[in-house]
Amino acid sequence: ASGEASFYIFPFNYYGRGTDIDLEEFETYEARYIRFRLQVLRQVKKKRYLGPRFWFDHYFAIDTDPNGELQSGDILGSIPGTVSGFGAVGIIDERNNIFSPSKGYYLELSAMRYSNVLGSDFNFTNVTLDTRKYYESPNGDELGLQFFHNSTLGSVPFNYLARLGGGRTNRGYYEGAYNDTNYTSMQAEYRHYFFDRIIGAAFVGAGTVYPNFGEIDTVLPSVGFGFRYELKKKEKIRVRLDFAFGKDTFGFYLDFNEAF
Repeated sequence: ASGEASFYIFPFNYYGRGTDIDLEEFETYEARYIRFRLQVLRQVKKKRYLGPRFWFDHYFAIDTDPNGELQSGDILGSIPGTVSGFGAVGIIDERNNIFSPSKGYYLELSAMRYSNVLGSDFNFTNVTLDTRKYYESPNGDELGLQFFHNSTLGSVPFNYLARLGGGRTNRGYYEGAYNDTNYTSMQAEYRHYFFDRIIGAAFVGAGTVYPNFGEIDTVLPSVGFGFRYELKKKEKIRVRLDFAFGKDTFGFYLDFNEAF
């Protein structure tokens, strides 16, 4: 079992919806909310897991820019409320290491339904597919490949739409600057040991958000490099520093273990 119980007071940037946005033009809003998430997975077969998932967020306040687009209250989710959903997740995990894999593959499929029956102020469905494949060369170099897709269908609050960017997929983009009903991305990363515990990495990716299948008009590229320091060689626990470049944007990330 895994989960989260938290209280947040956090500022966010809102850019609009879709890919036709200007990264220099955004409004800032502050959200105050509680979050409760619970996932219970059971091993149904060797390296196969299945179980329920429950997510609950309650927004006490959303403080918006008086001159911004969210202030009108016309955008779904700009007024405080509750987002509550229940669903299931299935995982096939054939990786050789959960922290920094170099062999095997990983497949995760989840489906969530947010409904008034569960106390939610919004009714929508979220489906996510995450597939990864890893290769290791005889000299220890590592190659990772990932395909990721997220669809949000129904009356979806603006801050629960499928979101591009962040420190794990489409690195280099502010997470949520580009958002829409669907998000699809692919990336590849190559890692090489320069010294005993020092690893260099290079990665490339592409992703996009779009309202409906077949209506993709812009693909957003991502490219970057990074370094890892292996804290524990046997467990392959690493500190990761990445520098990523996107279309008219840049980001750097300091985190533990690999992005995927």
